[in-house]
Amino acid sequence: MKVHIAYTHKDNGSGVWVDTNGKELTSDYCKGNEVFVTDKDGNEVQTKARFLHYTGKVFRDKDGQLLDDDIYKGGIILRFRNGRLDGEGEPAVETEDCHIEYWDKGELKEVVSDYMNHKEKWHNNMIQEVIIDKQ
Repeated sequence: MKVHIAYTHKDNGSGVWVDTNGKELTSDYCKGNEVFVTDKDGNEVQTKARFLHYTGKVFRDKDGQLLDDDIYKGGIILRFRNGRLDGEGEPAVETEDCHIEYWDKGELKEVVSDYMNHKEKWHNNMIQEVIIDKQ
């Protein structure tokens, strides 16, 4: 199924990803769906990003401290620094099916998916470029 999502700002100024009904994304937004966003040129493009619902979110550990650790759960490695998804130059997300996402301080920067054949460059929560290697 095709799903269209958009980045929008709340009344308090923070930004979130929402579906066409204005509902904030949950972790299952991409499961079994083809997800589409608007790129920097106003074109509808498919994204392979799987963790957009983490954009701008701050995470804490069980003691209430900002999460500053690498977590492995269910075949996924997530790297957090100062409470936000951040790989500090390394992938912040790595999955068993070779999907990689680079994040910096809670903002998506790059997606590498489909066994390195699909690459997306992101800036300010917008796709700047999609590169598909059809070899």
